[in-house]
Amino acid sequence: MLKLGGYGLIRLSCFMGGNMRFLLINFSLIGGLLIRIICLSINDLKILVAYSSVRHMAFVIATALRFTSLGFKRSSFVILAHGISSSGIFLLAFMIYEVRGSRNIQFRKGSLIYFPMLFLP
Repeated sequence: MLKLGGYGLIRLSCFMGGNMRFLLINFSLIGGLLIRIICLSINDLKILVAYSSVRHMAFVIATALRFTSLGFKRSSFVILAHGISSSGIFLLAFMIYEVRGSRNIQFRKGSLIYFPMLFLP
């Protein structure tokens, strides 16, 4: 739903006036900053992944509303890349939950023993 809303915003951005776009860009950047601060205090791995997804969409809004061809390309690329990678990140969070029995970030110590392939560069 988040990615579909981002795509809809890209499609409707040509109908917005300059002041409205500037206001929405500022709101998205401020919202992204606030979500980033919230992410620093979260202990639940699944909620952290969800909030980071919202943070990516704040970046999409800010780049799409610049109303340039490069902004449209960048925001479309971020939507596509995030759509592919977010399901994998949720899968990894679920795998860690299945092995460790908790989604708490403090309890994920020792995950290298169970998932050595996840930590290779």
